[in-house]
Amino acid sequence: MTTLFAAGASFRFQTPSAFLLLIPALWLALRILSPRRREAFLFSSLTVFGSLPQTWATRLFPVVRALVPAGLILAVAALARPQWGEQENSVENEGIAMAICLDRSGSMRNDDFVLNGKRVERFDAVKKIFNDFVLGDGKFSGRPNDKIALVVFGGYVDALCPLTLDHEALAEMLRTVHVPNPPVNRYGQMVPDQLFQEESATAIGDALAAAVGRLKDADAKSKVIILLSDGVQNVGAVTAEEAAELAAEFGIRIYTIGIGTRGTPFEPLAFDDETLRKTAEITGGEYYSAEDTETLDRVCRQIDKLEKSRYEERVYTLYRELYSWFLFPGVVLILLGIVLRTTRFRSLP
Repeated sequence: MTTLFAAGASFRFQTPSAFLLLIPALWLALRILSPRRREAFLFSSLTVFGSLPQTWATRLFPVVRALVPAGLILAVAALARPQWGEQENSVENEGIAMAICLDRSGSMRNDDFVLNGKRVERFDAVKKIFNDFVLGDGKFSGRPNDKIALVVFGGYVDALCPLTLDHEALAEMLRTVHVPNPPVNRYGQMVPDQLFQEESATAIGDALAAAVGRLKDADAKSKVIILLSDGVQNVGAVTAEEAAELAAEFGIRIYTIGIGTRGTPFEPLAFDDETLRKTAEITGGEYYSAEDTETLDRVCRQIDKLEKSRYEERVYTLYRELYSWFLFPGVVLILLGIVLRTTRFRSLP
């Protein structure tokens, strides 16, 4: 489980209803500071006062009149309790522990898949789609929070990469994996080779057992194996069913994908789909058949939707009181306005 933090900030008034006090406060200010209407001097005409020069005091008088109302507005804003909040979003995500088992036996060299308009080997199509599955592209969201292990197998099993969040390194390892080529002599003719024959076999059960070994001690609540094979198990110390039963004991689901066709009259059996189906059912997983690139892509997108990481978000906000930034300037403006209106800027009568 990993935890991410996203910080933010916000401003608010804790008691905005306090702004209703502006109505009586401003009315009182106007009542106190407005000059009383009474006659003190009688003039036949006021036009003579219009020609008098403007002084700094007359220019500042409108500003002085506004000091008390401005101070009252700030004081009321202080009563509304302005606050500045530091916000943190704590996002806890629970990723999935996943092991991908890829068949690299000799039959994966069949070039019956199409990728970007070109015929490619089955294994090349598998590598491209699973690279997109792990890293993400336009069709896949990627698995950034999942720990993923990689197991490749033919007649021998290679637990190529342990559980890791470094998916770029995982993808780089996958790019280095190839289906073994048959040995040929200098005339281009295939020659018998015991090692090649063993590498071209299919040890499905041993590969699943190796994947279970990678996942059984993982701290993730959801553990998944994705097995992709186009062959029939013909070597190995562990059968696929036995490995599935072992996986079920550790709460690991297995998704199996059969690559290629189910067979033709000239090719009686491309892969043992019954064993792959039973292997998935033992663990509560699913079996899929992928006869071409489009089907394989669709199958991987279905698995991508089925196995999603879990997220839990919590929001914490710590508010700091800012009333003093409004109250003290407001009091100063009120006192300054009263003093100036009763001294230098006092009006007559």
